Amino acid sequence: MSKHVMVFGGFFPLHERLVEMGASLTILTTTDKIKAHYPKIYKRVVTLEKGAKREDWIAMAKAIDEIEKVDAIGAFQDYLQKEAAWAAEALNLPFDNTADVVRLVENKNLMRDRLRAAGVDKIKNAVINNIEEALAFVSEVSYPVILKPTDSMGSTGIYKIENEKELREKISDFKSKYPHLQMYMEEFIEGEEFSVEAFSKNGTHYVYGITKKYKELERFVEIGHTVPADIRSEKEQEIKSFVEKVLTCLGVMNGPTHTEVMISKDGIHVVETHTRLGGDMIPELYSYSVNNKVDILDLVARHTLGENVMEEFKKHFKGEKEIFASIFYKIPEKLGVVKRISGLSEAKAKEGVQQVELSVKEGDKVTELLNSFTRLGFAIATGRTAEESLQRAKEAINSIEMEIEE
Repeated sequence: MSKHVMVFGGFFPLHERLVEMGASLTILTTTDKIKAHYPKIYKRVVTLEKGAKREDWIAMAKAIDEIEKVDAIGAFQDYLQKEAAWAAEALNLPFDNTADVVRLVENKNLMRDRLRAAGVDKIKNAVINNIEEALAFVSEVSYPVILKPTDSMGSTGIYKIENEKELREKISDFKSKYPHLQMYMEEFIEGEEFSVEAFSKNGTHYVYGITKKYKELERFVEIGHTVPADIRSEKEQEIKSFVEKVLTCLGVMNGPTHTEVMISKDGIHVVETHTRLGGDMIPELYSYSVNNKVDILDLVARHTLGENVMEEFKKHFKGEKEIFASIFYKIPEKLGVVKRISGLSEAKAKEGVQQVELSVKEGDKVTELLNSFTRLGFAIATGRTAEESLQRAKEAINSIEMEIEE
């Protein structure tokens, strides 16, 4: 018998997997997120206004359940996870984590407070409302510092600040560009960045991969990833143990997580964590790294439908890897309107290249690199070494020429 799954928010590829497995879907989201393709996959499309109250989400979930009994609830992005947890509790259905855990993970200030209180990570932090509070925080920790929102997506609004002049400029810029977001500051962590991909079942955490990250240095927007990260086995084990402590400290119980960490001269520190799969095609990279023997999206879909897939994560992601996979992004070098694009088919034909996609077309406007959503496209490539896969991805995406008119 087909299961009725109520999904909150997006992540269309995972929703597709659920439908392929025979599930019928009701999507519950906010009105501003409706897409033209919704009627093709969802049995029902139900929306509330952005910022709707807890009781409204629960009432709508109960109404849907009255029409057709809901068997499972899923939320696969940061957006609306808390609302999904509210609905699951009201309908007495399982959900990966409680609303309290989701809030703790989403809010960077709350997360750091918890980790510091537990002795897991000592990085200092503070919510900032004005320049006076920012100066007071800097007097405690010294420059450089990071300014960013307490709660946002896609590397939005991240600034590295080196001195008081920059502090005043960046706070003014933040307020102008992101007036709806809460400012937050933390110590700057110097080091090498990785993300750690894990799956949890009943509070037991299994790290199935460590991803090397590459970022643009001014706005900290991610421009590439390599899996698995080419690191020494003892450092790999140290990272895994640290992330397991982080997840346990935050109360994470079930499902996928994506935790960004920095290895500095004084140890390992959390950048942030998420109760979801990694973005930027990271699940697809891991599938390529095991020669497509397993599809992580399939595993998470099956988990949502009630299967225990922990052993499959352990089976497929262990031991030495013979294949490395990398993604690299094209970022704006010039602003204006795209007049001509060339070299796409040639890029796709290069050795080791698995996928090339552009997010702009001729006639589109190219804006400055503010977050992940303003990148221009990507290439994915595989290789026998981490370096080979990354170089192939870079060469493919950089071979595509865009003529841009200011």
